[in-house]
Amino acid sequence: MEKTLEILLSGTIGALIATLLSVWYQHHSEKIKSRKDVMMAVIEWLDNTYVRLQAMQVDKKRVYTGQASSLSEEYRAMSDEVRVLLLSDRIATQVVCVFGEGNTLQKINALQGELTKAAQILWAAKKDTWPDSANGIMKIFQDKIDPIKASVMKDFFHSTGKISILR
Repeated sequence: MEKTLEILLSGTIGALIATLLSVWYQHHSEKIKSRKDVMMAVIEWLDNTYVRLQAMQVDKKRVYTGQASSLSEEYRAMSDEVRVLLLSDRIATQVVCVFGEGNTLQKINALQGELTKAAQILWAAKKDTWPDSANGIMKIFQDKIDPIKASVMKDFFHSTGKISILR
């Protein structure tokens, strides 16, 4: 009888430990997946904004240097898309839901602000101000956007690596 109780207790303790480990593993797996999903959403948002701003800048440069007679329909469409991308709170909301209201969110907000500044310079640029506008945009990208972007990506990679248990 005593031996049977020992076996039952041992089995119960083993099952409890296995259940706790399973719950812990599942929690961390979901956390990694959520962080990777947000990381991919931010990268997609950045790429979409970045590429459109560059294409818009090239289009304006062609017009202002005499290589094209007017802004293309593609410019107008990209301009509208950039406006939507920059005004949307979707990315910040996803970051808050997964990472909280910490340093990563501050960097995303700063990145969104700097991208907006670059877009505003681009939208306001006229033929006579184009050289200064183009230089201003390049300076924002080099001094602000690219370093913040690199820092955000570093934060994301570190955040998934810290909790990754099966690397």
